Amino acid sequence: MVQSEYIFLSYRSLEVELGLKLTTDLKNVGIRVWMDRLEIRPADDWVNALSKGVDDCTAMIAIISPEYLKSQYCCRELHRADRLNRVVFPVLLHPIEELGFPIELERKQFIDFSDWKTETRYQEQLTRLIEAIKGRFGNLIQTATLTVESIPEAKLVAEPIAEPVAEPIAEPLAEPLAEPIVPAVPKEKSTETDIVGDVLSKLSTGDCQERQAAARALRNYALVLKNGYSANILKRLLVALTDENWTIRLLVIETIAVLGAKDAIPALIPLLKDAHQTVRMTAIRAIGLLGTSDDADVIAPLLTDKNSLVREAAIQTLGVLGNPKTIAALLPILGDKEAEMRLYAIEALGKIGDKSVVEALILCLKAGDEKVRWVCIEALQRLGDARAVSALRLCLTDERHPIWDDKRVCDVALEALATMNTPEASEAIAEWHKKQSSLPK
Repeated sequence: MVQSEYIFLSYRSLEVELGLKLTTDLKNVGIRVWMDRLEIRPADDWVNALSKGVDDCTAMIAIISPEYLKSQYCCRELHRADRLNRVVFPVLLHPIEELGFPIELERKQFIDFSDWKTETRYQEQLTRLIEAIKGRFGNLIQTATLTVESIPEAKLVAEPIAEPVAEPIAEPLAEPLAEPIVPAVPKEKSTETDIVGDVLSKLSTGDCQERQAAARALRNYALVLKNGYSANILKRLLVALTDENWTIRLLVIETIAVLGAKDAIPALIPLLKDAHQTVRMTAIRAIGLLGTSDDADVIAPLLTDKNSLVREAAIQTLGVLGNPKTIAALLPILGDKEAEMRLYAIEALGKIGDKSVVEALILCLKAGDEKVRWVCIEALQRLGDARAVSALRLCLTDERHPIWDDKRVCDVALEALATMNTPEASEAIAEWHKKQSSLPK
């Protein structure tokens, strides 16, 4: 693969026809698209090639449908791109209920390709997609031989879109701001409270671009004020937490988290029962950032939330808060029907750091696939309990690896054994190295 800037195409195999058409048409206007069927050679490891394709991309186009969101592989690609702060351009193929969107797409503007087989409609939406891409990156993504090293890092990652939408919006995405700004206000309105009030007003009443600009301004203003905000600014934000517009509530929670306003936690707790899943999820994560282990009590009930993304946020936050009292609520999730929940629960239990969970993690390690094993080993390494040495030793023959990392199960097991510092661990490591040295080179 030529080392140049490109957009990764994430799609289900059943949507290959649209995928190929988009790839061809975007390349014709100078936008390079990475599509597995065109980039991966028959001899390549398909899983590794896909992972590297996401890792090295500048942005992603995701062809979204209800079926896409049920595909573990597609969702992993989307989650990986989001984790790496890649800009995602969602292409909507089939209608999806608002509450069905994953967190990675909650605040993105969709370009509607549901009628793509009608050529005039396809061309309209293609034009909007091209405008959105070039609005974000200008001529950065193109078929010219630009290398990652030759482009400043700041230009490679654009800001996430701050505008949540309930319906697909076709307008091109607004260009990201290069520097943090505060909204311009008349001289007679120069107080912090008035500035925030003006921004929140625009969030409620402005058009699409005004709301995006206001959202960025609010977040950037919080970055400027971080750890130096006044009581007045916090008071105005706390009032806005009760706004009837869920978008406002969401952005205010994020702003409070950026400000590091620990005093706002009591006002965030009621939002854990908010009707909108994204608000609940954002409130959970904000409490995780601002709170202490004592705040785990208010997060634990969210482990049974009807929305899996809210549950995921609750599990991860309990790991961050590290209260051993929540172990009893997390242990049953080790047998959850959703594989991702099991992985997050293992990780959380390792972070809490209580050795009472060692036996449960060893059982998961022995029965799990490469993903479960990999995460279990990391958790057991954190706990550093010698009871895990025998089970870790058995993992030294497992050369599989999870989709998100090239490091094999045996590699992480070797690292974990090295931290145990027991005679059995040292013996296992020595045997492994001896075996490796005897293998043909």
